[in-house]
Amino acid sequence: STLSSSSAASDVYKRQGLMKTSSSFNRLRALRTIALDLYAPNDTSRAVMDQVVESARVISVVIDGRKIERRMKTKGLTVKNKVRLSQFNNKDVLVELGNFPRLTFEKLEFERKGRHGIVTQPMAYRFQEALAAMLLLIRPLRREDLTSLNLKDHFSENPLSNGYMSKFEFITRKTGAPVVVTLKSEATKYLKLYLKYYLPIIAKGIPTDWLFPGQGCRAAVDPSNFSNRVTRAIN
Repeated sequence: STLSSSSAASDVYKRQGLMKTSSSFNRLRALRTIALDLYAPNDTSRAVMDQVVESARVISVVIDGRKIERRMKTKGLTVKNKVRLSQFNNKDVLVELGNFPRLTFEKLEFERKGRHGIVTQPMAYRFQEALAAMLLLIRPLRREDLTSLNLKDHFSENPLSNGYMSKFEFITRKTGAPVVVTLKSEATKYLKLYLKYYLPIIAKGIPTDWLFPGQGCRAAVDPSNFSNRVTRAIN
């Protein structure tokens, strides 16, 4: 019965010309993008445009007394993500972002050695934020997957002639797909520095398997708060 209802819905969409709605929806999205690029609207105008576009996303028909809704799917990047990623069209921004983890690690290690090995809590958090940025540059991850990385369950390493190569393997929470984040020798070196000198300060001496532990190390750090911290550190 589900199959026949689906077929009936498709027939109604075609008869009423509703299949064309998706093209109308995409036109609205395109117009919104043009408006954002050319006129830099304020937050109020942007919100109105968002509302107009979203109102065109869902269409409804009534079949056998039942209301059936169809939600239009976007193809490619959404407008929101296009705006977010537009900053990376600047090569200088890309170079700065790519160098951020390494420069932060080197600066903090220079500071740690100058302090005879003593690591302060602010230093530890800065190293942690740079480590998160490094992992994201190696393999883009959702923040929930990043913050849930666990050394006991997900981490392994293999000795190489020129150092160590390590990796994190896990199942992504959203899709259930397997993910592998491979760290070459230099990245593994920075990870080990974090585990040896900086993580114990963040964990306040409490043993933990979380790569990014939360308060008291009973669970991983809050994804939203951690994401905001890493963003502020990079900016």
